[in-house]
Amino acid sequence: MSTLEKRKGIGFLAIGSELLDGRVHESNALFAARALADFGVGLAGVTLCDDAESEITDALDHLINYSSIIIVSGGLGPTTDDLTREALAHYCGVTLFEDAGSLEYIKSIFEKRQRSFNPTNAKQASFPVGATIIINPVGTAPGFSIVTEKPGRKVILIALPGVPKEYTTMFSESVQPLILSSLGITHIPPRKLIRVFGLPESEIGGRVEALKLSSELSISYRAHFPEIQVKIGHERDTELVAESMKRIEAALGSDRIFARSLDVRFEDYALDIVLQKNLTIGLAESCTGGAIGHLITNVPGASKVFLGSIVSYANQAKKALLGVSSASLDSVGAVSEEIASEMALGARQRFGSDIALSITGIAGPDGGSEDKPVGTYFIGLATSDGCQVFKLFFLSSRENFKRFVSWVALDILRRYVSGLTLEHYQHKK
Repeated sequence: MSTLEKRKGIGFLAIGSELLDGRVHESNALFAARALADFGVGLAGVTLCDDAESEITDALDHLINYSSIIIVSGGLGPTTDDLTREALAHYCGVTLFEDAGSLEYIKSIFEKRQRSFNPTNAKQASFPVGATIIINPVGTAPGFSIVTEKPGRKVILIALPGVPKEYTTMFSESVQPLILSSLGITHIPPRKLIRVFGLPESEIGGRVEALKLSSELSISYRAHFPEIQVKIGHERDTELVAESMKRIEAALGSDRIFARSLDVRFEDYALDIVLQKNLTIGLAESCTGGAIGHLITNVPGASKVFLGSIVSYANQAKKALLGVSSASLDSVGAVSEEIASEMALGARQRFGSDIALSITGIAGPDGGSEDKPVGTYFIGLATSDGCQVFKLFFLSSRENFKRFVSWVALDILRRYVSGLTLEHYQHKK
């Protein structure tokens, strides 16, 4: 089967009024597309529709014209507007039946969560006659697949819950193998992925282009703030892919690459060396409002090294909790090299930690000045060797500013602990 034929074989239907009125961003189709892309398979079309049987069947009629498999996301909940199972049963010309095993499984989940079973949830144990049940290991809504006969061919309908965590788990564990088996795909084209932090997409693209890699390779970039993902592949040549990726990594710098899969979070990568060396950390955060501490506490085992964070947003808190001097605040202001240093040193003393990080800055959209425009921030790094302060700049929305500078702080931490250079974070006067 050619790539074009495979691409024409997969349709996607996302169901829910919340997707149509903007309350929820549809991400499940994107997940399916990325998961299948490694196998040379793409989605032929994506359709969104409301929670209504007639709209669901109309959408299926549209997708079925060019699909041998249709993934249906959403509408498997217990409420009256969850109509996917009814619509698919009607579409396939069958009735619904209640599966006793699924009902007991759903009840056991309620018991495990110490919640009373609501009889309305029994609806989630109903399936079209002839369907194969797909277990949901993280939620109460099982999925199912069912084959429907169309003139001259069979079409597989696969229904999954729309909740992303449930959907992605079930897709990876059950649906992807079903799709690949149905398409007769056994060969996995070689692919390599790297995730980069600290270089803009344009510079990454320029460095890769300068390598003049084989035109037979597929090379793609994805900006997933604040990281850039670089992916290369080939239909067959594993050695070419591996050798080309080595050249890309050398061109970008291995210290900029924090992962080679989508399973690793930046905070896991950054904190790994700190955990290995069992060094304790304290934080003093101002403009990030606790975002760095949040990232650190995402990491299993962080309690072994993370002693705590002081979110000293107001000057009064900086003075009372970190020992920042009134004279410094009056003379240079809260967003300054001096205050970042005093915050870091104060946090290290207060927590008794091996290392302390501080951050103070202007997230905007207002509050800047000519010498300290919005986007200016300072990171302090206090250790047994003293305190270094890095003056940096990043202009974006408040949310993006907080996320980006939190990653920078963790990157400075792991670079220091790893003995790597911090030169590119040094302010050039």
